[in-house]
Amino acid sequence: GYVKVDISNTFTVINMPFDDMGGGATMFTNTIGPQVAGVGAVLYVWTGASWDPKRYDRGNWNNAASVALEPGVAYFLKRPTSWTGTSNITLTGEVPEATNTQRSVTGLGNFTMVSFAYPAEVKFTNTLLAAQGGGVGAVIYNWTGTSWDPRRYDRGNWNNAANLSLKPGVGYFFKAATAGEGFVWSQRRPYTWPGTPLPASNGPF
Repeated sequence: GYVKVDISNTFTVINMPFDDMGGGATMFTNTIGPQVAGVGAVLYVWTGASWDPKRYDRGNWNNAASVALEPGVAYFLKRPTSWTGTSNITLTGEVPEATNTQRSVTGLGNFTMVSFAYPAEVKFTNTLLAAQGGGVGAVIYNWTGTSWDPRRYDRGNWNNAANLSLKPGVGYFFKAATAGEGFVWSQRRPYTWPGTPLPASNGPF
């Protein structure tokens, strides 16, 4: 499968919604890296407390050689300095067959970079991230291209995020509820797979 992602702004929040075609780890340097190689390009990896910059340097991505793009995780990408105007990259790979994917989300008001782990567009409020992560202080931040747009859990609901869709190839910042413990976002596959029917669901897919 493939997905095109707009990187027309200096910074973009990205994710990889596909598995490696060879069944191994999906390495940044084999997928996105070659498409954005250039002076000034940086991949920022969130450590849980701060950004770890992996810079394109001296004609290569050696600084990012160990970065494997994980399902449900998102990354901040700075495109090359010389790029101007409309640009996009193409994400390719094997459509995930896994019935569920899991993403650990930190609690107690901390931040996690998240994304929908499958190549499909879904409403945030229909995901188990919304169902599991709701609570006082919880916020999902959508990157507009120049700043973060906060969608807050308020008065017992996610109404502020009712029109937010999680798009393939795009990532988001999630702030946990102030008093909420960390949890594992176990996301059900949103499509059928030949010979592998989806299990019954007791709530949001």
